[in-house]
Amino acid sequence: MRKTYAAIRKTIENNQAVGVLAGYYDRDLTIAYISEFFLHNLGYTYEEFMEKFSGSLKNVFCGQNCTFAKIERFKKIHGVGEAQMLNKEGAPVNVRVYKKDTIDSEGNALWILSTHIDEMQENLELVNQVLSSGFWSVECAQSGNPESVFFSHEFRKMLGYHDTLDFPNNLETWERGIHPRDLEEVSRTFQEAFQDKTNEKKYDVEYRMRMADGTYQWFKDKGEVSRRADGTAFRMAGIFINIDAEKRARQYTQRVDAFHRAYTTANLCEYYVDLQENSFNSLKVEETLSGLFEESSTWDELIDLPVLVVDDDQNCCENTVALLEEIGIDGEWVTSGEEAVNLVAARYEKENDYFAIIIDWKMPGMDGLETTRQIRKIVGNDVTIIILSAYDYSEIAKEIIGMTGAEVVTAENGKTAVDMISSGSEGDFDLIFMDIQMPVMNGYEATAAIRTSNIPAARSVPIVAMTANAFTEDVQLARSAGMNEHISKPLDMTRLRDVMRKWL
Repeated sequence: MRKTYAAIRKTIENNQAVGVLAGYYDRDLTIAYISEFFLHNLGYTYEEFMEKFSGSLKNVFCGQNCTFAKIERFKKIHGVGEAQMLNKEGAPVNVRVYKKDTIDSEGNALWILSTHIDEMQENLELVNQVLSSGFWSVECAQSGNPESVFFSHEFRKMLGYHDTLDFPNNLETWERGIHPRDLEEVSRTFQEAFQDKTNEKKYDVEYRMRMADGTYQWFKDKGEVSRRADGTAFRMAGIFINIDAEKRARQYTQRVDAFHRAYTTANLCEYYVDLQENSFNSLKVEETLSGLFEESSTWDELIDLPVLVVDDDQNCCENTVALLEEIGIDGEWVTSGEEAVNLVAARYEKENDYFAIIIDWKMPGMDGLETTRQIRKIVGNDVTIIILSAYDYSEIAKEIIGMTGAEVVTAENGKTAVDMISSGSEGDFDLIFMDIQMPVMNGYEATAAIRTSNIPAARSVPIVAMTANAFTEDVQLARSAGMNEHISKPLDMTRLRDVMRKWL
């Protein structure tokens, strides 16, 4: 027994302010040693403790969440765990237990438990429970390097695990659970916090952790390092909070914003098309996509929504689908209108329509408008169709105005428009739609030049301003420049028809 005490004494020397309980790996897990500090914490004398628990470790632990209470698993447990013991009054006491196996000089297998009741830790764990978070701590060797790890029951529960056999108390288990894309940053931040003796570098990270069911969820992990006088770390403790819902909502918003920016940067103009009503309800990309996504109120509802992308440029298709997939949408793409119509028809027969269809305006063969007409014949108005175009707005306006039956001529800028009218014949133009924002000469300047030209008809030909805004000051500026009417972009077919009837 004296040689056994030598092994126990070494454990006591390495663990200050702890209770030590030790014994043999015999049938009853017989207790061979109890420290005075251990007995004091629980309120027992040596005789009272041995009598109450029959000198066996089997009867010491209690509580459903106690990982040490399942004796059949006791031999497999190593490192730090959590446990409950009954004090003299019969009340359960939460303790942290560090289990170590050793062999005495006579070859007997020996277990040694270092128990620690930490009031500050208990208070922190109470806060953690209120915050629905988990508690963890890392104990360090004299060198300041991590030596043992403890994960609370709440920590494991958040991941879907139940005890230390499912999720052992070691850094390797934790690191294996971190998403591969997050592991490098998390490990670097963790090590920097440990090694920085000034405590300026903080461990405060967000990362994905693998759950017991194999899925990943987002967690916020924050810890503080406690140091000795020489700056070496002796403990790091922290909290672990599930932020999956918040993070995914934030990612969703960021990704939708990125999606919008990508199209805005590419200077894409889009239109929501309803050809059965023979109207173009023109919308900005931001408004259309926001409206589409608002129909799905949660992140989960967006997952796997089918969207078809139609563009003769394969790179454009692939990039668009990649953007869609980043926000959880299941994107497909084809490079022709004919393929799109066939796919839509096949899905319609299976009662599995697309959530939305994004179509390029200008494509060889069946263009965006004709593709839309054919799709509308199949699905009616139940599927949203977005037509995208990277072409100049004047070309889009020409197509729209041309749908009314008018013969349309375009000018690339204000100066060209003035030259065309000044060099033309009397009555060449019955109506002028003047874009305000143009290179070389803007719409206001071009209108003033037309009104002062030598062509009599130019002074009276109706000129309609087209601007992106419909504020009162914009209308007044247009009239002051000599324009007769104002129409805002994107074009609304009803408003367009009314203006044309008025001036033609």
